[in-house]
Amino acid sequence: MIDIRPLTSADIDGALAANEASLPAVNSLTPDELRALAAQSRHTLVAAGPDGVVGLMVCLDETADYDSRNYAWLKENLGRFSYVDRIALAPAARGSGTGERLYRRSRQGGPAVGLRGQYAAGQSGLLALPPAARLRGNRRQRPR
Repeated sequence: MIDIRPLTSADIDGALAANEASLPAVNSLTPDELRALAAQSRHTLVAAGPDGVVGLMVCLDETADYDSRNYAWLKENLGRFSYVDRIALAPAARGSGTGERLYRRSRQGGPAVGLRGQYAAGQSGLLALPPAARLRGNRRQRPR
């Protein structure tokens, strides 16, 4: 059984292993970089099973101090947003629905996590637009 929950300090090594297994779709992180990213994230989730962490998701909002071209574009063009900086899965977890469960948990709401509106992964090149922007017919181009 895979449990989707917020990252804890005990999860760092497993989360880094899932991240490294997902290169080059995500960039490499050191333990300190992951801690710093998680500290400023809206939430950082892990997928954990009996053998440890098999997945990682880091979601930032508009208040983060983050150096990314995609993130900078969102910050410049949208007032409020949620940005999935990375979703990473260990090879054994791929194709199992674990990534979908991470996204689903991220959207559920609740005290520890939760997003409203639409969002998508930044590393994959997908763009997040809040429902209000879509209703206004916002046709801004995403960064290339």
